[in-house]
Amino acid sequence: SRADALKAWSIFRDLVRADRERSAHTLRTYWEAHRERFAARMSRAHFRNVASVLEVRAMPLLGDRLLEKINAPAVADLVARMKQAGYVTHGRRREYSPSTLRNSVAVLRMIVRDAFDREQIDRLPLRDLRRLPIEKSVPLRLELNPDERARFLAAFDNEAGFRRLIAQRSTPGPVK
Repeated sequence: SRADALKAWSIFRDLVRADRERSAHTLRTYWEAHRERFAARMSRAHFRNVASVLEVRAMPLLGDRLLEKINAPAVADLVARMKQAGYVTHGRRREYSPSTLRNSVAVLRMIVRDAFDREQIDRLPLRDLRRLPIEKSVPLRLELNPDERARFLAAFDNEAGFRRLIAQRSTPGPVK
């Protein structure tokens, strides 16, 4: 009967929901559950890189987030935080390079893709993630050639010439 079918469907739906809730993974729980499998299929250096990205960079911001909720805005927030915070090595603060930022995004995509392939999540939330605009920072350089630089610095040594220039000034008022 219709009533029996609805009752059976309701029981089935509740079982599916309970199973889904029981197997819902955050980034942290998925990594902990599958860490050894990743280690077995990667080279030691690659695994150390992946583990570092996840444990040091991604977990503080995304560790408690459900895998299906790791979307493009969450990844953009992670990249922005990494750019802002940088890292400290040998007592100096440094910025993450663009390749390090891209690598961090690639590791997150790999983990989420793995969960999708293993049917731990129903959809691939990072499928539409376009390449993030991560720009290379150009280091500052001197724009004066050595001769120009020497003349520029020598101008600060000519106090008498500076005083003559001030005295010739036609408009009264404070000198800046």
